[in-house]
Amino acid sequence: MGQGGLGRSHQKAQKILPLCLHFKNGNAIVFLLAFEGGEIVAKSKTPAKRARRAEANRIRNKAQKSRLKTTIRKYEATIKEVNVDAAGDNLQQAISLIDKSVSKGIMHKNTAARRKSKLAKKFNQINAQ
Repeated sequence: MGQGGLGRSHQKAQKILPLCLHFKNGNAIVFLLAFEGGEIVAKSKTPAKRARRAEANRIRNKAQKSRLKTTIRKYEATIKEVNVDAAGDNLQQAISLIDKSVSKGIMHKNTAARRKSKLAKKFNQINAQ
């Protein structure tokens, strides 16, 4: 990743302070974003915007993953109850969310195929009984 960006090495998300310091340096306005730890990251507009976008994307991706996990848990609960009709509906919802995750770049297509296959296999086992 380029200079000033938030690479994958930052596993723990750091909170961006609401304060943005800026000053004029010749004709350009220079921004400095400070993280909670006091580390200064962005030194111009572009990396500052990239940091904001990365944080927004991280939050959106986290919400999508959480929604997917909740749907899968609900599906697995209906599988344990051996409720075929409800399981079928929940399977369709889970597969739809998995496909949306792939199209949004949250999940790799092979991972999605593996998960859909695993969910369908469970459904076919209770459906055969």
